Amino acid sequence: MTLPVAILAGGLATRMRPLTERIPKSLLDIQGEPFVFRQLSCLARRGVTRVVFCVGFLGEMVREAVGDGSRWGIEVAWSFDGEKLLGTAGALRKALPLLGRQFLVLYGTRICRSTIPPSSARSWPRACRAS
Repeated sequence: MTLPVAILAGGLATRMRPLTERIPKSLLDIQGEPFVFRQLSCLARRGVTRVVFCVGFLGEMVREAVGDGSRWGIEVAWSFDGEKLLGTAGALRKALPLLGRQFLVLYGTRICRSTIPPSSARSWPRACRAS
């Protein structure tokens, strides 16, 4: 059994402005494709089968780009902050019904570059680093 992965991709990305005024950070182009596509490809190669995106600012754009995850062989669910951004803990709390009791958390600006399977929850966070 692999653990689901919560991807936190709901912030305003103010440090990336003006690039992120009209496009969420996870959709910024990295060598010809949105960052989130690289992230999902990496997770799929690591055996992840279920992802829950916690999105806020411009989250609909991310959902339109990613869809249901079938392109990567991953089941994708969506948890939206709503009108008020909830922050990290609030976003995860809202997504709990979609995640279950055990899950991994990955920031929307990280790519996992390790061969550690997602079932190894204790050592998995060390496998993720900033891209």
